[in-house]
Amino acid sequence: MDGFKIRKSPMWVLNPVLCRNVTIRNVDIDTHGPNNDGCDPESCTDVLIENCTFNTGDDCIAIQVRPQCRRAPRQRRVQAT
Repeated sequence: MDGFKIRKSPMWVLNPVLCRNVTIRNVDIDTHGPNNDGCDPESCTDVLIENCTFNTGDDCIAIQVRPQCRRAPRQRRVQAT
């Protein structure tokens, strides 16, 4: 995912699930609410998040693991600039 804006989303904005080699770059998220997370990679491997702006009502980035998935996320890199 590269180079886009999202405004006023009702809840979680980006939620890749069970993915590999995820790159989220140059994304601008501006949304507020009780459960507005910016990016929640869930049970993913090899995730890169860089050069993004998250202005949210809850978590900006929340790395999660599904309870039924025994595989823990690995190789995560969040690069703030």
